[in-house]
Amino acid sequence: MGDPVEDYIAHYASKYYDPAKAKEYYERTKELKGRNSAAELDSAHKKEAWTVTRSNISKEKQAESEKAQADRRSSSEKAQADQKARLETLRTTANAARDQLVAKIKGLLGDIKADVDAQIEKEREGLKARLESRLSKIPETATPERRAFLERQNSKIRQEYTETLNTNIQKIKSDAQEKATAGRKEYSEERKKTAEALRSGLTSARDSYKASREEAAKKYTADREASVQKYKAVTDREYQNIKNS
Repeated sequence: MGDPVEDYIAHYASKYYDPAKAKEYYERTKELKGRNSAAELDSAHKKEAWTVTRSNISKEKQAESEKAQADRRSSSEKAQADQKARLETLRTTANAARDQLVAKIKGLLGDIKADVDAQIEKEREGLKARLESRLSKIPETATPERRAFLERQNSKIRQEYTETLNTNIQKIKSDAQEKATAGRKEYSEERKKTAEALRSGLTSARDSYKASREEAAKKYTADREASVQKYKAVTDREYQNIKNS
């Protein structure tokens, strides 16, 4: 007759049962608990196998759970880092667009001012030349009456020059103001579009991140439940195999 332990081990083979360690482990953990009771097993060999098998299943389940948790943490950390980088990119892009707009409006206003100054200077020079061509020279030999007449005439011409110059300068400034107002309006609209694009991008990124986290949480919960059912089935199967062996 063969050895009963060897015969039993040959009959029940499972990755969860290591006969070389089973005896020692069984002696340390004789109090058996759980859904599948060792009390229903009809031999010490089966009880020993069940104790070791159940322990190994529990260890495997725990290791799988810890790995799943570690993977989830790693995935969450990566998702957070990616989200932070995505939001930072959006802000950087928006800030760059705003800086370009600021530079654009400053450049436009600077060009308008330079153009106004140039036009006013040109107007002054042109009117000055026309003024000098119209002013009458008063001879040193002119009589007091003639001198007074010519001075009144020159004064009138100068007054006309001043009025014309002021009118032309006002027109130049008014035209420039219209250009500046149009430029500021365009700048304001473009800046508003940039801000709206940033808000939209941030909202979209946050919504996407939130949905991704919710989906990851659902998957983790589903995987955890699947693991519970998996190891429940494994435990029941192994118990029945030992019981019926």
